Amino acid sequence: MLDSAVREATAKAVSELLGIENKPATELLAASLREMLLRIETVCAITGLSVPTVYRLMSQGGFPRPVKLTGYARAWKLSDIMAWIDTRERDVTGTASGDSGDSVSSDISR
Repeated sequence: MLDSAVREATAKAVSELLGIENKPATELLAASLREMLLRIETVCAITGLSVPTVYRLMSQGGFPRPVKLTGYARAWKLSDIMAWIDTRERDVTGTASGDSGDSVSSDISR
């Protein structure tokens, strides 16, 4: 499910950048553009992180560093962002094992 969400976010970001929204081949195009440079807004859209979180993770060594485009402009390689996403642990939290809510109903019936 995370993979499809990442693919959708990447496809959306690429389609917005290239001006080809709602085209059938957008996801295929996004999958083939592994070395596209992304500005911070697009990185945040793909990862779901806020700008301060991206910079905090970078300062802690937990997020890819951008490449320097000019004296002030920075951008991230799409391949670096996708590789970082691939290293994230999946959220496997759910209902507590063995907890079906019976304790609540037994407390009410007393």
